[in-house]
Amino acid sequence: MKRIDRAFGPAALVLAILALVVATGMTSAYAAAKITTKQLAKNAVTSPKIKDGTIKVRDLAPGTVASLRGSAGPAGRDGAAGPVGPSGGTGPAGQQGQPGRNGRDAVAIWASVDAFGDLVHHAPEVVAADWHTNGTFSVEFGRDISNCALAATLNGSDFAQPRTIWADAETATSAMVRTYGYGVQGGVGTWALSSFPFTITAYCPS
Repeated sequence: MKRIDRAFGPAALVLAILALVVATGMTSAYAAAKITTKQLAKNAVTSPKIKDGTIKVRDLAPGTVASLRGSAGPAGRDGAAGPVGPSGGTGPAGQQGQPGRNGRDAVAIWASVDAFGDLVHHAPEVVAADWHTNGTFSVEFGRDISNCALAATLNGSDFAQPRTIWADAETATSAMVRTYGYGVQGGVGTWALSSFPFTITAYCPS
């Protein structure tokens, strides 16, 4: 029995331990190289088996990543207004337009007519004046006045009643003039044709 004890003494024990370690290491290396995903049982890899801090976002499914996002928080308060920026530079001056053409001088053809329709003073072009009925006159200018502006005023200032005048072209070369006085008839004030002296001017392009 002593001989057997010596065969399994301290040296033999050390050799046995070394053989076990080598066998275990080879088995682990073999397992790491040969075990695939299909050979793992469902739910075999649990949290205690995963090293902390080793799972990255790219290891997670997109749906999982989306579920990790919380709902949007309330909008933050508006920030303070920033300082006013510097004024922009003055832009280039616009191109000056072409000067307009000078308008033609107007020719004033005038006639002064008394209350009876007679010419008192007049321009050389005026041919005649005529009284038609009370307060109605015509003036013949002796030229085309269809493109002329007519202006008429009453002469004299010794009339007690209010007066007014109206003038317009009658034909291509003559103007119709009507003069009115304001009176009261039957307690009612009204304007009525009444003959007064006047001056009429036709302003025509030259």
